[in-house]
Amino acid sequence: MSATVRTHWRAGGAGARMHGVTTRVDARGQPCPLPILALARACRGLERGASVEVLATDPAFPADVRAWCEARGAALKRIAAEGTHWRAELLAPGQPAKVLDSGPGLPSTTRLS
Repeated sequence: MSATVRTHWRAGGAGARMHGVTTRVDARGQPCPLPILALARACRGLERGASVEVLATDPAFPADVRAWCEARGAALKRIAAEGTHWRAELLAPGQPAKVLDSGPGLPSTTRLS
């Protein structure tokens, strides 16, 4: 059984950080280390600061997700027990977003933080 990864869009249009796009990783029922591996796979290619939510039942998940975030530079916003599973909310480590249209007076390599 593999983890399910879904991207949820909230109203507001394009732009993951500004308009509430959340990638959800449902790793309930997965033994250690599969929830963390699913999280790492889901974060590949995400913009730095993109919102990620992970659901997991693995008892080691809280300690594992904290360690993964610290090692990768992700920001763990919250982790909480919800009934029979854990829910972690974090901001992906990813790469900085590139400015697609640099506009007048800005170099084309400008990056957003």
